[in-house]
Amino acid sequence: MKYTLLGGWIIFYLAMFAYYLKHKSWKEVSKMIRWSLLGFLVAIVPWLIFFLATHSLSAFFHVYFYENMHIYMLSDNSVFAKFIESLTIYSSFLRQDPLIFVCGFIGYIYLLFSKSAFKTTWGKMLFVMMMVVNAAFIVYGYHPGQVYQYYELAFFPYLVIPSVFAFVNAIKKFDVKINDQNESIVLLSCALLSFFLVLGVNDNILSSKIFPNNGSVTLNQTNKPQQPAQVEFGNIMRAQSNGRPTMLNYGSIDMGFYTTSGALPSTYYFQNYNIEHDKAPQILNGQLDVIKKHKVQWIVLNTPAGIQINKWNGYTGAQGKITSGNLNPGTKKISKILFKHYRIVTNHTQNFESANVTYWLLKRKTSH
Repeated sequence: MKYTLLGGWIIFYLAMFAYYLKHKSWKEVSKMIRWSLLGFLVAIVPWLIFFLATHSLSAFFHVYFYENMHIYMLSDNSVFAKFIESLTIYSSFLRQDPLIFVCGFIGYIYLLFSKSAFKTTWGKMLFVMMMVVNAAFIVYGYHPGQVYQYYELAFFPYLVIPSVFAFVNAIKKFDVKINDQNESIVLLSCALLSFFLVLGVNDNILSSKIFPNNGSVTLNQTNKPQQPAQVEFGNIMRAQSNGRPTMLNYGSIDMGFYTTSGALPSTYYFQNYNIEHDKAPQILNGQLDVIKKHKVQWIVLNTPAGIQINKWNGYTGAQGKITSGNLNPGTKKISKILFKHYRIVTNHTQNFESANVTYWLLKRKTSH
């Protein structure tokens, strides 16, 4: 849903177009346009056919372009200010971790002052321009404090390229050769370095099966192996449903409950998004209509740990948006109509995005 890779391509085509025009290479301009157009069509036409076949082309354009550009944005600044914000975020990204700083900033300096990767000044400047504009587009429209780590994954190719060339040239300069005598040492060193680098930038292992009852699975103090809410609820729904379960995940992003239960979304707004309620009231209004008419057999929703469904007002100022921990914007207002048609089956508390969250599973009271 985000335009994370457009910036580099935009500056690449503008730069190459200007280069060919300057040198009056009309044949090259024609070739670039023809082959690029063919590549774009190969990527785009299948999607257009799909949306046309499902009568959802207008919805595609509305969500992908209008909502992403005018609703999903978190910054209210001008276009120019948003680009400055993006570059500020990129600068912070390069400085926030010593490893990234070495691979990134120092790597760029090495790339600019050597000919190992790019032989010409033009090649170097094109790479740097692609890097900068790509960075400006990746997090365009976001405040520095509203950027998730995975947004920054698109930065990494521009870290890897100079780092790889610097590493290769270091091997050449010091005339490092791998033979039967040092092969095992080299392999072991690479394995240890890789292990260190992975653990140094990614702590997901702490939420893995290596730690069976970690916080992302359960907050219960028990030695008995537990399952996260997604698996626990999914098993219940599969076991107690006649045929395929029908489910609504109210007020927040799915988090995998549809997958574990085997339920297919039966309503257009099957989950909520990080969008203010007054900018897209149809999302929560549509979900509330599903509850009022008890259209689905199961409801999944969440509250902060220790807060009951009929007490959760949402965070002040959230204005209908999902908040940290993927918490919905409040359930107190819908609790009366919710409990009229649904009863609580179970709940499960676990940690997500540094927030302790209780997930609730509710079942329709009468057959439908």
